[in-house]
Amino acid sequence: NQDFVDMFIREARLAALLQHPNIVQIYDLIKLHNAHFMAMEYVPGKNLAEILAHEKKGLGVGMATFIIQKISLGLYYSHTKTNDDTGEPLNIVHRDVSTQNMLISFKGEVKISDFGISKARSEPSLTQAGVIKGKLSYLAPEQALGKEADHQSDLYALGIIFYEILSGKRLYKFENEIEALSNLPKIVVPPINTVRADIPDELNRIVMKCLEKDPRQRYESGKKIYEDLAQFRKDQNISFDETNLMDFMAKRFKQNGKI
Repeated sequence: NQDFVDMFIREARLAALLQHPNIVQIYDLIKLHNAHFMAMEYVPGKNLAEILAHEKKGLGVGMATFIIQKISLGLYYSHTKTNDDTGEPLNIVHRDVSTQNMLISFKGEVKISDFGISKARSEPSLTQAGVIKGKLSYLAPEQALGKEADHQSDLYALGIIFYEILSGKRLYKFENEIEALSNLPKIVVPPINTVRADIPDELNRIVMKCLEKDPRQRYESGKKIYEDLAQFRKDQNISFDETNLMDFMAKRFKQNGKI
C-alpha cells in the first residue's frame, strides 16, 4: 500500500528531526527486500494508560506535575523546532497526544512517542480534508469545529492527560466521531478540585487553563506550562524527581513486562 508506505516514511523523517530527552528517538529508516522499517529507541517501561489502569486511582500531585512538566518540555521543543539550514519554523504538531503515547521508563524517564500523524511544514500533508486524526477522547474543541490542529490543540490534549492522571478517570468517552464532534465544543469540564479535594487552587488553575475551550485563553506554549508548574512545585516544596519515578515503577512493575 503506497499510501501507507508514504506515511511510514514521512513519520520516520519527521521524528528523526527531533532529538530531545523527552521524545522517543528514531535512529534509522531502512528498506530491505522491498520492506520498509525503522530502528527506534526502545523504552523499557509502561505507558500512562497502562499505569492508570494498574493504579485505578489518580497519581500523586508530585508525580503528576513532574510527568506533565517533562511532556510539556518535549512538546515545546517539537512545536518550536526549526530547520537547521534555513532557521524556518517547522511547525510540528503531534496531533495524537494521549496517555497511550506517553511512555514512563524504569529509569524514571518520560518520553513522547508516535509522531506518526504529526504535521510539519517541511513534509507534504497526507491527511484528507475532513478526516480527523488522533483519538476522539483527546480532541480539542476547535478540531471538533473543523479547524486545523495546531500546537495549542496538543496543549489541550496535554490538559486532558493532566486531568486524567490526577482524577484517575477518563475525562471524555465518545462512542463515535459524530458524538465527539457534536458534544465536545459544549461539554463543561468540572474543575479538577471538585473531583479531587486535595488539589490546591493554583494547580486547579493550571489544569483548567490547559482545558480552556477558547485557544486564546489557553496556555500559549508548553514552556509556560512548565514554568507555572515549576513555581507551583517550589511553593509547595515538592521534590519528586526521576529517582522517585524510578522507585514507583520498580515497586509496581517487573522489568520483564509482567505486573
